[in-house]
Amino acid sequence: MPAQLPLEIWTAIISHLPKDNLYKLLGINRTVFDYVMDSLYEEIEYVIEWDTRVVRGPNVKQLKYHPSLAERAKSLRINIPFPASKINYHRGPFVGMVRHVGEKISSKRDTKAMASLTPDSTVASHLTRVERLQISISDPPVYKPFVPYITTFWTCHSSNLRKLYLQFDLPALYTLMSPLMSLQVPTLPHLTEFGFYTYNTEGTWLKLTANAKQIAAMTSWLTSLITSSRVLETLYLVLPEEIDTTHLFTRLAKTPQTGLRSFIFSQSSGKDSFPKDNALSVFLEAHCKCALQSVVLEPLYRASSRKDTLISEKRPYLEWLKESFASLELPSLRVLQIALPAYLGEECYIDSCGKSFLSKASQGLDVLVLVGIAVRTRHIRLLFDSPNPELRKLSLFIEELTPECLEVLAWHLPSLEVLELSFDCLGIEEDPGVIRPLNTKDYDLFTSRLRHFRNTDWSLKYLILKVFDCHYEFPSQLITEPLSDRLPMTTIRIKDTSQDSYFKLEEDEFLNM
Repeated sequence: MPAQLPLEIWTAIISHLPKDNLYKLLGINRTVFDYVMDSLYEEIEYVIEWDTRVVRGPNVKQLKYHPSLAERAKSLRINIPFPASKINYHRGPFVGMVRHVGEKISSKRDTKAMASLTPDSTVASHLTRVERLQISISDPPVYKPFVPYITTFWTCHSSNLRKLYLQFDLPALYTLMSPLMSLQVPTLPHLTEFGFYTYNTEGTWLKLTANAKQIAAMTSWLTSLITSSRVLETLYLVLPEEIDTTHLFTRLAKTPQTGLRSFIFSQSSGKDSFPKDNALSVFLEAHCKCALQSVVLEPLYRASSRKDTLISEKRPYLEWLKESFASLELPSLRVLQIALPAYLGEECYIDSCGKSFLSKASQGLDVLVLVGIAVRTRHIRLLFDSPNPELRKLSLFIEELTPECLEVLAWHLPSLEVLELSFDCLGIEEDPGVIRPLNTKDYDLFTSRLRHFRNTDWSLKYLILKVFDCHYEFPSQLITEPLSDRLPMTTIRIKDTSQDSYFKLEEDEFLNM
């Protein structure tokens, strides 16, 4: 059947034959042909990408014969990565919609050569059905010729968008945002998912690249863009110091998105850019009174390698967690993913009264995920100091896995059904708080302690163990055999982190178990 042909074959045929003759060549009814074409192009993606030597753009021949190709596209992705290609950009599937039209140009980036390869901005006016737009810009010189194309689409068809993702390189943030900021903020009545990301591809500490006036302008524009939709369900924000987060969250709290279900907040730079005046708390409370169910909080994870500024940057965030967040009324919140600066020691887990703030903050949750830096095994007793009968899923990263870890978690989380533990190695506790990596001579002791695991009435159904940096054959039988009669659904993943992302997104297997 023609409908079973791969999409690449269909588009290859279409690119060389006028549409009026194609259905005759295939010997099928015109109505059937149109139905098949509509089905094939339903999810087609229109891609423009520059990888410092080659630009991939619209196939002029295809558009000449069949302008409906652009009109059928549901997704538009424009990717102009950093010239040194320091970041591994995912290019996604090319479905024959675009072809290799570029040519090698000199390292000087010949303007004439680039201009000849830049897509005609009038083509953007044909993209009438695009519902998903992703713009990823890191290189200002290459970006400039693309501006007319982007602004044409933004002006004509952005109101149709359901998903919008904007990613800019931090060193030239204001320069990269200016073309869109110069346009009127569109009304996005159908937008349900919005992501704004800034990344520092230089990998070093950068001073502010924008003045106070520019910071105010970028913050105001971003706020207006978010509030232009009243049906937003997902909001991802990875913000730099150049965005005034206090002003942003204060404004967003005044006009809450009543349908917002998922929220991610992180920061890509800035020593003192964590929201002040409890602006983030007010934002979360306003939205949790409505529909907010999933929150990810991990400020400055992109700056984790800068040891000189790390602690001072994390301190305001940690103080906010313990003094404000743990006391918030968040009735609809079910999934919480947070980062704890574990390198700060015990103060990372206990409040000013010596109590575990995480015990209080996790009350009412269904899922808790601790991301980022590993929890020291000797501190696992500080995570919870009172039973939580509601938590069903827990994921955390610890340094060494010991039998006592399971004992502590079983005692405080009696209703836990899914436990995901990531760790570097197995460990043995010689004295309370004194833990060392497991040696072969400790195997019998380790197994014996697991066999004496007392919480036989634990409701745990899945124990997922993920081993990081394991440079030896992992002795999985040390865990599976002693626990076989207590936790029959134990699964172990060894050195398999290929499917893991820093945050657990909605499609993550753990969240859907």
